Amino acid sequence: MTGASEKGRTARLIEAVGSVRLLGFLLVASVVLPVLLFAGFSYLSYRAHYVGAETRLAQTLDVVHEHMRKVLEAHELAALHISDLLAGKSDADIRRDELVFHARLATLKNAMPQVRDLRVLDAGGRPVVSASIYPFTTAGDVTEADFFRVHRSEGPNIYISEVMTSRNRVGSFFLETRRWEDADGNFRGIVAISVEPSYYHRFFSGFPQGNVFSLVREDGAVLARYPDPGIDAPARLPAGRGLLSEIAQSPDQGTYRAISSVDGVERIASYRRLPNSPLYITANFSLPEVRAAWRNDMMSHILLAGPATFGLFLITLLAYSQARREHEALEQLRREIDLRQRTEAQLLQSQKMEAVGRLTGGIAHDFNNLLTVVLGNLETIARQMPKANERLQRAVGNARMGAERAASLTHRLLAFSRRQPLEVKPVDLNALVAGMADLMRRTIGETIAIESRLGAGLWMTEADSNQIENALLNLVINARDAMPDGGRLKIETGNADLEDEDAAKKAGVSAGNYVKLCVTDSGAGIPKDVLDMVFEPFFTTKPTGQGTGLGLSMVYGFMQQTGGHVRIESEPGRGTTVRLYFPRSDMVAEISGTRLSDLEIEPTGNGETILVCEDDEGVRQFSVQTLRDFGYRVVEARDMKDALTRLDDNPGVVALFTDVVLPGEGNGRMLADEARRRRPDLRVLFTTGYTRDAIVRDGKLEDGVELLTKPFSSADLGRRIHALFAAKTQHM
Repeated sequence: MTGASEKGRTARLIEAVGSVRLLGFLLVASVVLPVLLFAGFSYLSYRAHYVGAETRLAQTLDVVHEHMRKVLEAHELAALHISDLLAGKSDADIRRDELVFHARLATLKNAMPQVRDLRVLDAGGRPVVSASIYPFTTAGDVTEADFFRVHRSEGPNIYISEVMTSRNRVGSFFLETRRWEDADGNFRGIVAISVEPSYYHRFFSGFPQGNVFSLVREDGAVLARYPDPGIDAPARLPAGRGLLSEIAQSPDQGTYRAISSVDGVERIASYRRLPNSPLYITANFSLPEVRAAWRNDMMSHILLAGPATFGLFLITLLAYSQARREHEALEQLRREIDLRQRTEAQLLQSQKMEAVGRLTGGIAHDFNNLLTVVLGNLETIARQMPKANERLQRAVGNARMGAERAASLTHRLLAFSRRQPLEVKPVDLNALVAGMADLMRRTIGETIAIESRLGAGLWMTEADSNQIENALLNLVINARDAMPDGGRLKIETGNADLEDEDAAKKAGVSAGNYVKLCVTDSGAGIPKDVLDMVFEPFFTTKPTGQGTGLGLSMVYGFMQQTGGHVRIESEPGRGTTVRLYFPRSDMVAEISGTRLSDLEIEPTGNGETILVCEDDEGVRQFSVQTLRDFGYRVVEARDMKDALTRLDDNPGVVALFTDVVLPGEGNGRMLADEARRRRPDLRVLFTTGYTRDAIVRDGKLEDGVELLTKPFSSADLGRRIHALFAAKTQHM
């Protein structure tokens, strides 16, 4: 006993030590983890503030640059207009008619609010005409001024002076001058445009507060600055650093960080050169202001997260006495999270798909009834025909093959029009692709190398695994046909995080998380004019008899019905890539087992009574005879009213086999509901060649619904009825 007690105490001690260590770790983690998370969030938040400020700065600079460009263009047009106005006239002629030209220039100046004056000086620097002064008799000696000497010596076509103060000390201006030539290109004088910096101050003031704008000459002379820093601001930027240093490296445009020479504040600045001029427009914002906004934002998060973090710390301390309960609660929470389901359905239907859908739905029911009769009777003939008659056996086999191809065509039409019922369940695409490896290798042949790249940590999706296999096989066959001389086929899976709207738009899906399946071949590729039509029903580039044109149409319809999307990319000579995007699911993949319907069983009955309701005479006769051959008693009816009457007259009926689409009032679902109301234990198996909405919701079979799709064989019907009786319970 003592030894046993000692062992027990030792075990409890080891457990206690383990719990203390674990809780000690959790205690540290309750402090360290929030700090690390907060640090990471702080960095991301700062980057968001910084990038946002840069983006706003770039957008603002775009607007300012465009406006300044138009202003310069207006000045150039004005100078050209003045040159044209004075062309062919001597200086004496102009001075004689000075009043006329003065009026013309005044009209031109009044149309430009930024212009203080328009002046023309002759080759000797003497006044010729002015927009603001009449008579224009004096302009001072300007022959040695920079703006005059530059044009006299055939320098640049445009010259911008530094900011000057008017003689009467009222306001400031800078000159924008251009060379004035005669018809032979000889220097005749200059056209000077006097520009007021105050105009740019007013323009810059229309933008949100926080940005600083400057109009700067390429040598650093500041022509306009907003906000105005006052008289202490330098009129010229320092050489070798800041803007001038950046211009030396990138003359047209750029963005840089520097300490402002005006206020000593660290700023982020962007600049653009104005076309065909020595001028730059700059805009900058204060980094301290960005940091202040970021700090205010983070402070609000601290006020919210601080108490929560402290509360988490206290809860962790209390966990010393509540470890087991906390652990159980967390385990329960984890189980609940694991059981959560995420389903999304998106229906994107075009008029063409709707038209094909209506056409398919209209013919599918009757066509599948015909095929059921044909296949059923062919099966009966084959079963009763002497095996020695190989010719008839071969003929029956060919007929059966043709009927089965017709059935496949109907199913593809239903798939394209998104009217096929889907058996949706969690799917692991990696496992599905791996399971089809042998089939795909046999399909593509030995001349094509196949490569699979299965993504690690692949998310789950919810879809019909059989339809995914059909879609993948269709894509593999198309890839094989595109590489008749051999090539390389690559199949990839991966996660696609498309929460970003732009990325989702590029992929052609709604924003969210998707599981991606890609099929890439090294074939001849698809021309652009053909690529736009590959999803069209019955469109094919294959020779007659080698393709129905419904392969990619079926894939498209299935992906739309699943809530995903298919995207194809191709270039002639560079191969083709098809991407399937399946919505991500939090469901856990089901462990696939052997279904009762897949077992090689002998589907015989024990005399149970089955009510068969089918409006098509041929299908009803085939179904009734098949069930009787399997040992069941059968009561037959052709519509809902007839079936309910026969149900009441035959108390031994234990199962109902009914078509979904019935004539008259009511359908198979309504019949099943009413029959179960009268016989709660009644088993029900539906059949149809076209589901409509009676037993399907959002393209998927409702839970508990048993459906046998047309056309079906006698063996299919026997196995499904046998499975119906073998199941312990059945729920709608």
